[in-house]
Amino acid sequence: MQRDDCATYELAQRHDEQLAICLALETLVDSLPYHVDPTSLRGMKKALVPVMHNCIAQWNLVCGSTAVLAHVASMKELLSDMQRQDQEDLGLAEEIELTLGEWNAGGTSLDPEAMAYLIRGFVTARRRRVALERALTG
Repeated sequence: MQRDDCATYELAQRHDEQLAICLALETLVDSLPYHVDPTSLRGMKKALVPVMHNCIAQWNLVCGSTAVLAHVASMKELLSDMQRQDQEDLGLAEEIELTLGEWNAGGTSLDPEAMAYLIRGFVTARRRRVALERALTG
């Protein structure tokens, strides 16, 4: 595999990790407020932000590869918007991470409906982002 292919393959792996967390978060939301597994909660809390960082880093690496640069070089504004969205999504991920920790410790400032709304919005945004990245690198 060439360097560009390896980077794109790694991005696909990071996408799969993100989508798995999205599914786990949706399962959590569906179980609120009564059937929350503390072990799953701790696992999601630990994994969410690192997975986001890894995916963002891999996307930036892929954007620097020659094959993708030729494809997206004319899309500087789109790439700039995507970087801004990364920061917004990372902020949401950190907020969700904090809320999951509070929930696991026995209390949170968010009621279950607000928590579900926050998580569903994040999951929807990340799924759209994965689809866009796959379309741009596909």
